[in-house]
Amino acid sequence: MAIMLLCLLQLAAPLCSYSITIRFYLFWLNTP
Repeated sequence: MAIMLLCLLQLAAPLCSYSITIRFYLFWLNTP
């Protein structure tokens, strides 16, 4: 169970950071 959770966490981490980067980039583009 713990190993599976770790694997899921490792898979989800890049996706989370990727979406946060895109959100920040879009926010930065929208500000004048």
